[in-house]
Amino acid sequence: MPTTKKAPKKATKKRGVKGNMSAMLAEMPDDALATIEKEGGDLLDLELIEFHWLECEIIGSSPLVTNRFSDESLDAIEGNQTQGATGKKLKKPPRQPEKEFMQAAHICKGKADPAHLEKNIYGFPAVALKKAMANGNYRYGGAKDKVSQMGAFHVHGPWHGLIEVQGLDDKPCIPSMGRDMVQLPKGQIASIAYRPYYFPWKMSVFIRYCPTLMSKDELIHALYIAGNCIGIGSWRTEKSGDKGSFDVGDIKYHGKNFQAPLCS
Repeated sequence: MPTTKKAPKKATKKRGVKGNMSAMLAEMPDDALATIEKEGGDLLDLELIEFHWLECEIIGSSPLVTNRFSDESLDAIEGNQTQGATGKKLKKPPRQPEKEFMQAAHICKGKADPAHLEKNIYGFPAVALKKAMANGNYRYGGAKDKVSQMGAFHVHGPWHGLIEVQGLDDKPCIPSMGRDMVQLPKGQIASIAYRPYYFPWKMSVFIRYCPTLMSKDELIHALYIAGNCIGIGSWRTEKSGDKGSFDVGDIKYHGKNFQAPLCS
């Protein structure tokens, strides 16, 4: 059976916005251009996208546990990758529980030093709360996917991406050291993790959202689902744990002309 060769496709050169616009104007009839100029219209009539702000208080109903990846672990990985393998395994030094406990905390202001335990301001990553809201709304709130949820709103982190963890008295919440048995992924080896536990705790969360993509009621509903069905932090509800759950407290609507606080 004879075969026919397909003609090679002609290479097309992509044009930028300016080139496309010039081509459109060149192909447009003169009477259409005259109508646009007479009526004072624009060729591109784009609708203004507005963003509004909500301030929501979340109150912990179970301890909040964090497990920040320490700088020492990052340095060790970087050293292995930049210096190359030597073929020798160095003996690990004895563990220091208090040091590991402080390194696992997200610190807004202060030092990862046991001597500064009660002087620090501690926080939680805003993006982790946003992920919990998107996951909850996708699983239980009727959202079609998680990607559209992640683009519809933004959880503000005043402390360089962190939200301050407070006690119920509005003062910084000071964590206590938890000692938990964990299983390492390599070989299912049992080990101990020293992590900060916050309780009782609360956070003031500022959320920026687009009303045309997600209504205020849908946003608050996503926050409720995140607190009661997903959780935040380590050993949270969605990970078969009982930590990191919260309820929604006071809610303030700030509209669109609002500047969220920034701390340093």
